[in-house]
Amino acid sequence: MKILAIVRRVLKEMLRDKRTLALMFLAPILILTLMYFIFNGDENDLKIGIDTSVSSNITKQLPSSDIKTQTFHSHENIKSKIENNHLDGYIYQENQTLHVIYTNEDPNKSNMIKQMIGKAIQQDTISSIK
Repeated sequence: MKILAIVRRVLKEMLRDKRTLALMFLAPILILTLMYFIFNGDENDLKIGIDTSVSSNITKQLPSSDIKTQTFHSHENIKSKIENNHLDGYIYQENQTLHVIYTNEDPNKSNMIKQMIGKAIQQDTISSIK
C-alpha cells in the first residue's frame, strides 16, 4: 500500500516537471534524427580505378549503374592515384591474382566494392565454365 502511494507521488512529480518530460520524449527523437542523417548517406556512387591488367571479363561484369570506373595503365603509385583521383578502390591483377585496394574512408563503400567484385568474379567463373 505504501509502495503504491510512493509510485503515484513519483509519477505526479514527473508529470509536473517539464524538463524531465522534455528529456524523456524530445531527446530520443533528436538523437534518432541525428543518427538517421549520419548513417543514411545519399552518396552511393563508387569510383574505382581499374588497371589494364585486369581481365576485361571481370570489368564487364561490374554493374555500370553503381560504379564509375577509371582505367589506368600501370599499378605503380597506387596510393597517389587513389588520392589524386578520389577513388574508393583500385583493382589490379598480377599472375592470375586479383588485388583490390580500398581507401577505407567509408566502411559501407568498402563492403559494397567487395561484394560487387566478388559477384563479378563469380559470374566470370560461371561463364568460363559454360
